[in-house]
Amino acid sequence: MSLLLEMFTYPFILRAFVVGILVALCAALLGVPLVLKRYSMIGDGLSHVSFGALSIALACGWAPLPVSIPVVVLAALGLHTRQAAPAAAKQPAPLSDTERRVLAGIGPKPVGIEELCVSTGLPMSALLGTLMKLELTGRVYKQPGQRYVLR
Repeated sequence: MSLLLEMFTYPFILRAFVVGILVALCAALLGVPLVLKRYSMIGDGLSHVSFGALSIALACGWAPLPVSIPVVVLAALGLHTRQAAPAAAKQPAPLSDTERRVLAGIGPKPVGIEELCVSTGLPMSALLGTLMKLELTGRVYKQPGQRYVLR
């Protein structure tokens, strides 16, 4: 315990501790909205862009920060413009026969997998694969207890 208290007598340790607390506060406040908006992996991707830009700059003998910062900013802008593309321009993929049968069996009330298997006449493996594809495309929503409803 005395070692820990002795460390806090140094001003740079105290400043580092204060900055760490401030960064933790900012990360906590910003983290939840970023995760809810599904932006949580963008920072990881941009850090990899930065690593690549730093490596290339060092290999070419250039100053790394003046090279990597514009590259990361351009990558972030590229991601933003790619995500901001109008959704109306994208046409949904046509549904297969199996997907139509599954969607016909799902209504506004939650339906279990067993009921869907009986009503559609599909084997369980085909039904589960189709439900996963429909869930990933946003056509159905999976509720707790393996129950599905239309979106």
